[in-house]
Amino acid sequence: MEFKSTINSIAVLFILMMVFGNALFAQISISSEDVLNLIGISGVVELDTTENVTVNVGSSGANQMWDFTSDVIVGTSYDFEYITPEGTPLASEFPNANMTQTASFTSGNTSTTMYIYFSVTASKMSELGGGMYIASPDTLFQVLNGGSFTPLPVNYEDQWVAVKSDTNDLGQGIFLINKSVTTSTVDAWGTVKIPAGEFECLRIREDRADTSKSVFLGEEVVIGSSSTISYLWLGKENAMLVSIESQDGETNPNFTNAYQISRLKDASSPNAIESENTDVLPTAYALNQNYPNPFNPTTKISFTIPESQNVKLSVFNSLGQQVRTILNENRKAGYHEVEFNAIDLPSGTYFYQIEAGRYKNVRKMLIIK
Repeated sequence: MEFKSTINSIAVLFILMMVFGNALFAQISISSEDVLNLIGISGVVELDTTENVTVNVGSSGANQMWDFTSDVIVGTSYDFEYITPEGTPLASEFPNANMTQTASFTSGNTSTTMYIYFSVTASKMSELGGGMYIASPDTLFQVLNGGSFTPLPVNYEDQWVAVKSDTNDLGQGIFLINKSVTTSTVDAWGTVKIPAGEFECLRIREDRADTSKSVFLGEEVVIGSSSTISYLWLGKENAMLVSIESQDGETNPNFTNAYQISRLKDASSPNAIESENTDVLPTAYALNQNYPNPFNPTTKISFTIPESQNVKLSVFNSLGQQVRTILNENRKAGYHEVEFNAIDLPSGTYFYQIEAGRYKNVRKMLIIK
């Protein structure tokens, strides 16, 4: 069920993630400009896949405090990034999109990247649809339809309802209709604590009801239904901080047993990268997420080192074979950025590794041609 849990978590993240805020005041207004400023931000989300998690969702209202530092996450993690649609696999399918979110994760030996395309205007952020890329074997297919939306600007205590319906023709006069009705409420603001730090945030409550019907010769038969309550804690600069989804059929908004919980583990923005000539030297090592990602054929990789030493940057394919050495030379203490050109490499998932003294770290990137 790990794969199912991962998909469910990412779906919640995609639908609501752009609604975020600064909780310094009771009334928080979020504009389309704020949403589009997420482009370039990347990070890692850790996800519990046990499907049976004890949680404390806390209270609604103003000036709340939530603490998730002691929650133990047992399961997996995935990388996310906000990018422009240009160069992504399904950009031509969604010509009105001006922002794309990716989520990359691994299940067994298979690496998968999901893409969700959004249209962000002054009055609304609309989910247009998306798709999934499986790196081994290389497969791309469209799996998600649009329909969800978030009104902009967003304020504390706002509420909206989104209805999403898909009809599939199964042949021989049989149709399958899937319908989702989601009521979203900005029910709280305050401060959330997670291992990554303390963040001012908004909390979004999502009440969702899904039904599946088969239709044959005008006769409708309900073949499945579900209902959940979800909460999402969102910060201004890092978007999703924590998300919790209840068990199916839950009606108590203060539930203590959850189907899943996910939590921001790490986030970075290319706007935070300093030039190599800065007078302020870093005090710790860091390897940042490449940008753009996915890319074709060039991307930039940045890192920091607190002292002068030899730095080696290597690239490996999904089989663990080294395919390129980007850098292997002495670098001064500070912030550095290098360009990687993959014009001679095929599409797929790759890993880049830094070795600097005793420091070693690895990140994942995706080439799509």
